Amino acid sequence: MYPKVPGKIIEINARLDENFRTATILSGGVHIVANLCMLPYAKIGDHVLVHDGVAIDIVNELEAQSVLEYLNEVAKADELETADYSCSVFFEELLVD
Repeated sequence: MYPKVPGKIIEINARLDENFRTATILSGGVHIVANLCMLPYAKIGDHVLVHDGVAIDIVNELEAQSVLEYLNEVAKADELETADYSCSVFFEELLVD
């Protein structure tokens, strides 16, 4: 499962026709290239949600920021869980030896 990632359109890269455009989207310091076919009226400066390489919704800046903060919290929690697991396995191996 891929989460919907929020970001801001900073550049419209290509336009093959009225319906097919791609854009560079800035999300948490990372540049993402996404298809804008589902958002024909999206423009530079809009905040969007990107799912699997396609911008699927225009959102306000506050909503985009809150989703990004939530994803960062989930990532940190996952790192802590992984780190705790690694440490516990290490200490269990020491106790067995």
